[in-house]
Amino acid sequence: MIDWSAVEIGAEHEAALRAYLMDGPAAWLAIQDNLAVPQTAAGYTQVLQTAFGVAVKRRFSAGYDINQLIRYVADARLLLRKSGRDFNPRVGENLIRRYLGDPTVSENAKPVETADVEQETLALTTLLRFLVNESEPTKEWLDEFVREAADAARLWLETQQTADLR
Repeated sequence: MIDWSAVEIGAEHEAALRAYLMDGPAAWLAIQDNLAVPQTAAGYTQVLQTAFGVAVKRRFSAGYDINQLIRYVADARLLLRKSGRDFNPRVGENLIRRYLGDPTVSENAKPVETADVEQETLALTTLLRFLVNESEPTKEWLDEFVREAADAARLWLETQQTADLR
């Protein structure tokens, strides 16, 4: 269980997100020790998740078409397969739908088994980089995106910390 009251989102999280988006997973080798401790990893994980949410909402309108999502996930998987990896398309589609607030995708449907968590993590990180890269980010775009994602993570964290006080 994470003690959210001890978690903070700081400049190091923003720098790690920026490095990840620019250089990929290898950029996180430098913070590998931080990711091994659940309490410390929570901040980095939350920044990645909120960055995904920001990217999804920037890319897809509220009135998205399910076929559009299916095609989008298929395109991302095709690129990923070049590296010899893949994720379950349903996991990617449901992940996007959940972040868009689709009421037919339950928040309780989050993965609980280790293999499911790994599939969702692979889908989230792959789709996040795919979403950002298709925007052809400039330095200014990336700075603004990272700031928006970090602010969203701080807001989520504040909500969580307030809920924990009850």
